[in-house]
Amino acid sequence: MHTERSFAHASPLRGSINKQKGAVLLIVLVFSILASLLVVTSLRDNLVQERLSGNFQKQVNAQLTAEQGMYESYNTLKATLIKVPQSTAVSLHDSLPKSASGSIDSSAYTLTKTVTPSAELSVNSTGQHLEGQAKLNALFALKGAKGNNIFNDAIVSCESLNLTGSSTIDGYDSRKGAYGDSFNNAQGNSQLNKHGKGNVTTVEPNADVTLSGNSPIYGDVSATGNVTLTGSSSLMGNIQSNKDVIVGTGTVGGNIAAGHNFELKNSGTVEGSVQANNNASTAPGAKVNGTLQYGGDGNFHQNSSIGQAVKQAPNVPPVPTKSCDPLDIGAVMGGFKMPNNGARTIASTQNVTISPPGSTASSGNSNAFPALSSSSENIFGSETPVFNLDSLVMSSDGVLNISGGDVTLIINGDFKMSGANQLNIAPGSSLTLFVNGEISFTAGTNNGNTIKSQTLTSSNKPPLAIYSGSNKDVTVSGSVPIYAALYAPKSKVNLPGGPEIFGSVRGKSITATGNGNGKIHYDNALGEADLGSDNAIPPAIVLKGWQYL
Repeated sequence: MHTERSFAHASPLRGSINKQKGAVLLIVLVFSILASLLVVTSLRDNLVQERLSGNFQKQVNAQLTAEQGMYESYNTLKATLIKVPQSTAVSLHDSLPKSASGSIDSSAYTLTKTVTPSAELSVNSTGQHLEGQAKLNALFALKGAKGNNIFNDAIVSCESLNLTGSSTIDGYDSRKGAYGDSFNNAQGNSQLNKHGKGNVTTVEPNADVTLSGNSPIYGDVSATGNVTLTGSSSLMGNIQSNKDVIVGTGTVGGNIAAGHNFELKNSGTVEGSVQANNNASTAPGAKVNGTLQYGGDGNFHQNSSIGQAVKQAPNVPPVPTKSCDPLDIGAVMGGFKMPNNGARTIASTQNVTISPPGSTASSGNSNAFPALSSSSENIFGSETPVFNLDSLVMSSDGVLNISGGDVTLIINGDFKMSGANQLNIAPGSSLTLFVNGEISFTAGTNNGNTIKSQTLTSSNKPPLAIYSGSNKDVTVSGSVPIYAALYAPKSKVNLPGGPEIFGSVRGKSITATGNGNGKIHYDNALGEADLGSDNAIPPAIVLKGWQYL
C-alpha cells in the first residue's frame, strides 16, 4: 500500500524534470546559434580587414617603389653630371631609364620625363606592386658650371697671415655699384655697398692668423693653426681654428670653435657661443653671451661673465687643409712660349694704350713704345691672344691704358709700377697679367680710383687679374687704391703703409704692417669670374619641388 502511494506521488515530478531538460536544450541552442553568428561575423570582419590591410600594404609598397624610382633617377642624374659636366637638360633626360624592377618582390617602376620650356627636367615615377599603384612627380633644374673656386675669400694665406695697425677687411659687390655706394636690396630698402662678408682663411697645415692693433674683420676667420686677436681687433663673424683661439679686448660677433684651447682676455667679448676641445679660460671683465663648452680644464675668473659653462668635449671638427696652388700656376705658365716683345718701359709722361689688336704710344715722351705683336696661348682651357714681354716697368708719371676688350700680358720678368703711375682700364675691358718675376705697386701708383667701380666684363673677366708664377715678393705699398684679383701662392705678399685693395688676395704668406689705414675690400663678383671649366664650381642638379599625383 505504501509503495503504490509513493509511486503515485513521483509521477508529476518526473514530468517536470523532463520539461526543464527541454528548456535548457533550447537555451543552449539559442546561445550556440548566437555564438556561431558572432564567430561568422568576426571571421567576415577579419577577412575584410585582411583584404584592406593587403590593399594598404600594396599601396604603401607601390609608393615606396615610386620613391625608389625617383631616388635612383636623382642618383643617375648626379652620376651623369659628374661623368659629363657639359651635360644639358636634354642629355640628362636621355640618361634616365624607362623602367626598372623595384627592391620589393613583384614591384617595378616606370619613368616618364619631359624637358620643360624653361630647360627644367620633369620626371614622373610610377610605382607598381601587385594591384597597388602610386605616382610621384619631381622637378629638377640644372645648375650649370660657373664661376670659380679660387677667388671666394677676401684673403687666402697658405702659411701665415699677420695684420697690424688698423687694417680693415670687408666685402662688397661690384655688380651693385662702386664700394660705398647705395643700392636697393631684395626688400626694396636702400643699403650701402660695403661691410659685407670678407672671409679670411689659411689652407696649409698649422698656418696661423694674427690680428693686432685695431683690425676689424667683417667676415669669418678659419685657420689650420692658431687664431690670435690682440689689442682691440674685432670680428663680425665666426672663428674656427685647428689649434688655439685667443681673443684680446675686442669683440667677436659670432661663434668660436677651437680645436685646442680657448682664452678670452680682459674685457674681451664673444657675442655667440664657444666650443673648445681642450682648456678654456676667461679673464676679469671678459664676457661670453652664449654657452662655453670645453673638454679640458676650465679657469674662469669670478669677474667674468658666461651664459652657461658646460664641461663636455664638443669634438670640434678640423678646418680642412687644401692646396695653396689649386691652379698649379707653375704648370700653367711653364707651357707658355718665350717672350717675343722684349723688355718694355713706360717712361715719364709717356702715355701708352694696349688693346687686343696691339699698342700705340700717344702724347708725352719722345721715346718710342713699339707696337706689340701677339701670339696665342692656351690659358685655362681656351686659346687666348696674348702679348709676351721680358718685363714691364712703369716709372714716374707714365700712363698705361687698357681698352677695346680683354688684354693678356705674359711677363717673364718683373712688373713694376712706381711714382705717380696710372693704370686705366676702360669699362668693359680687362687686363690679365701672368708674371714670372717681382710684382710691385709702390708710391703714388693709382688704379683703384679709375676702375674700383667696374665689375666683371661680358666675358666674365675681372677688370684686373694678376697671377704670379715665381717665389719673388709681391708688394703693394703706400696709401694706394688698387683693384686686383691677386693670385700669388708661391710669394710673400707685403702690404706696408696701409694700401687699399679692392678684389681678393692669395699668397704664400701675407703681412700688412705700419700704422696706415690699410683696407681689403673683397669683391663678391670675383666668385663668378671665368677661369675655365677645370676651375669652375661643378655643375649640380637641383630638386626644385615634388608631389604625389
